[in-house]
Amino acid sequence: MATELEGEKAALRARMRALRRSLDENRRLALSSAACARISETPVWRQSACVALYMAARGEIDCAPLLKAALDEGKRVLLPLCRKHGEDWSMRFAPCPDPAKLRIGAFGILEPPVPEKGPEEGPGEGPQEVPDFLLVPGLAFDRCGFRLGQGGGFYDRLLSDPAWGSRFCAGFAYAFQIVERVPRAPWDRPVRALYTENGLFRVED
Repeated sequence: MATELEGEKAALRARMRALRRSLDENRRLALSSAACARISETPVWRQSACVALYMAARGEIDCAPLLKAALDEGKRVLLPLCRKHGEDWSMRFAPCPDPAKLRIGAFGILEPPVPEKGPEEGPGEGPQEVPDFLLVPGLAFDRCGFRLGQGGGFYDRLLSDPAWGSRFCAGFAYAFQIVERVPRAPWDRPVRALYTENGLFRVED
């Protein structure tokens, strides 16, 4: 059964990656800009003082316009930091006060500098700040809020944390990435809403 599930996920990943690659750069930027504009118009965005975004890679819908808007509006912006500990990877979020200081990190994705360590902490460790609004990337989403990611489980682990799962967590994707049903495992966690260039979709129960 697990093998069948992984096969379904692999097939959907391949299809969505091919669709993303089919977008030329102008089209990708136009769709991203339209989707970001949709988000910036919503009350939940306007009311959020701290937002967690991501830096797009490999054809993902780009929230760079939203990052700029957030900083212009005086919001606190958090971005992912991925680190390897032995054989295991972890993801946490760090502040991004200045996009010019981002650097290439894990998986070739732009990341903020590692925060200064506390007296009893390693680099990037310590209490994790929780945002009011979290934007979640993915390869595919369904209208129940389940997502297909890259396979690392980073966001599923994040959303299983009650502190993060209780906040407004929204998927961000091109409209063609919304499918009828995403193959899911018991540990997969849904988002609460979906944003595309066509607007906001509330998740169905």
